[in-house]
Amino acid sequence: MNRKVKKIAVIVPLALLLILFLLVLAADAWLESSHGKNRLSAALTDGLGMPVRLQGEFDIVLFPSVGVSGTDLFVGDSATAPFIRSGSYHASLALLPLIDGQLDILAFSAADGSIDPGQFRKRDTDSAKASRAGFRLPEVTQMQLENFMLFLPSGEKGSLLIDHLELREFKAGVKSPLSLALTLLSGQTALASLEALSSLSVEENLDWISLDLEELELQLDSLMLEGISGQLSWQPDQAFLEADFSWSRLLPQSADTDSARLSLNLSSETLAGSIELEYLQAGQDEVLEAALEFRPAEQGIAIPLAGISLAGMNVSGSGCLLTGEEPSLHLMMSSGRIDMEQLEPLLPGDTGAGAGLGGGDFPIDLNLTLSVQEILAAGATVREAEFSMGGRPDCSLLED
Repeated sequence: MNRKVKKIAVIVPLALLLILFLLVLAADAWLESSHGKNRLSAALTDGLGMPVRLQGEFDIVLFPSVGVSGTDLFVGDSATAPFIRSGSYHASLALLPLIDGQLDILAFSAADGSIDPGQFRKRDTDSAKASRAGFRLPEVTQMQLENFMLFLPSGEKGSLLIDHLELREFKAGVKSPLSLALTLLSGQTALASLEALSSLSVEENLDWISLDLEELELQLDSLMLEGISGQLSWQPDQAFLEADFSWSRLLPQSADTDSARLSLNLSSETLAGSIELEYLQAGQDEVLEAALEFRPAEQGIAIPLAGISLAGMNVSGSGCLLTGEEPSLHLMMSSGRIDMEQLEPLLPGDTGAGAGLGGGDFPIDLNLTLSVQEILAAGATVREAEFSMGGRPDCSLLED
């Protein structure tokens, strides 16, 4: 009896392994005989509703799971300027459907590529609706992107580098876990980096996209924001983006918690928009309110309006952000009245948010002038005063 049990214990696993091996060989033979490269291209095209071309190497992978890998994947109508380009890719396939002659993609990963939104969005509204209507959102068990460049659709040199993106259990209208790491670039200069855990929800035909941020970390050189949460939503027909955020702490860390609320309106066509911010420092009752309007320009970003209000004191003006090898912020501001004795207790201390702005650790050069009609300090009143930081603000490059 023991000998029979031992034989069964040996034979059954070997038989299962043999069956699995034969299934894998059958899958390999099917992929080879039915031109797996063309079948995968057709499956991806059918899933996305956009042409997908596989123009490079194509290899069948049998272990540790059945799948295919290759180079040079292109998505979009244009062969010379595709919507998505990938230097390499890998697709894991379900084994049993494959034996039955069907391609069921379990997981898909791509690396070393680019995404150009300008090649997807059409110029007129009717064409844009038709384009989105023809685009079908695939159901994705797992998708990963590594080292993808996302070009900004404004014609600017700026871009977003997708260092890492992972999306799980995705389909239209359902919240799906999303993790990502991004780097904002101006030319070859890294301006900011971002890491986030979130949930993505996309309606069919891209009529509505929302991103629930559960945990986000944003770093601008030595200045870091941690514990950011909130929601981003996008409606392409109305061409705006709205965001509400709150953050738990501003580094360098303090024992207390600062809070803020941010609203952002952004045109998806021109990238012009406005920002409104309400900020409450821990231990204070006065809310700082700030507003900013901006629009892209050839050499940077124009700021037609910038304003700050705190404890009944208002500062407003205009300026620009010049991008390039050495980015610089230029602001020309004015105020009717500033009471320094009232203002000083409300400002962050040396270890707070303002430390990096006044010191040499600010990630970009700051050129600021502030004209004040009346300023009260140390019991004295000074009229028609002007203060400056850095050099004189100069936005003439935006006018060229």
